[in-house]
Amino acid sequence: NAFAHLTNSAGTVTNFLAGAWLPAIGQGFTAEERAELASVFEANREALRLLHSVPAPARSRYPINLREGYTLALPYLAQSRQAVLLLASEALLQACDANAEAAARSFLAAGRAAESVAEEPLLVSQKVRAMNWNTLLARLERALNLTAFSDSQLAALQEQIRSAERPRAALRGWVTEWVAGNTLFQDRQIMDSALVAQSL
Repeated sequence: NAFAHLTNSAGTVTNFLAGAWLPAIGQGFTAEERAELASVFEANREALRLLHSVPAPARSRYPINLREGYTLALPYLAQSRQAVLLLASEALLQACDANAEAAARSFLAAGRAAESVAEEPLLVSQKVRAMNWNTLLARLERALNLTAFSDSQLAALQEQIRSAERPRAALRGWVTEWVAGNTLFQDRQIMDSALVAQSL
């Protein structure tokens, strides 16, 4: 499990979830940012190795029990955010170094991580999936302005983005929310359990 190997830093650059450190389009990283990113990639070397090893196409399933309802814990969603941010940041740094081949591989790995929750019938999972793609695409946009990708690399990236258009994925999430909400309001015992869980 690659997520088990993920670590993070509290630095201004490597606090991945902040996102404010992204360089302007057409600009690369400063020497300080490069050094800080390099330390994060080194700390996450094993996680990166495992994330890159996921074959394409790959279907993922996380160990969840939907019977837990509103008390269901989904720790892997935050981990998927970190995985996509890590891979997409690696790709952007590689593009800064004019290594289009490595950057394309990292972006494709980031896309596979983003799509790992695509089949989940949970609205929150689909929201996180959309956030992951926003993260990836913001870095891909900058990478495209920093180095020249080959036609085959661009085709692979384009196909992955095209296949990520899954309107029914969001629909499944909305249906699950409707069914869960309907059950919650009809069953007093379930409602009381949900209220207790929220108060903890």
